[in-house]
Amino acid sequence: MVLLSSCVKTADSMLTEQDVQETVAAVMVAKPEADSARVARGVAQAAALWQAQDGTAEEFKAFAVAQVAANDTERAA
Repeated sequence: MVLLSSCVKTADSMLTEQDVQETVAAVMVAKPEADSARVARGVAQAAALWQAQDGTAEEFKAFAVAQVAANDTERAA
């Protein structure tokens, strides 16, 4: 995905590109109504800031699935 590679990875970020892609896929399975480009961009941005002390790649995936706002109503909340 083009959007994923455009995000700058910080030195402390412990997530790989594969972690990001798997997280985007998990979000889209859990929330198929979500805009895939918006999900990819948001997950990549969050991944760039995720550090080892924030949790594992699996914890990041769970965080993203729980926190992605899939529609306008959820984004407005």
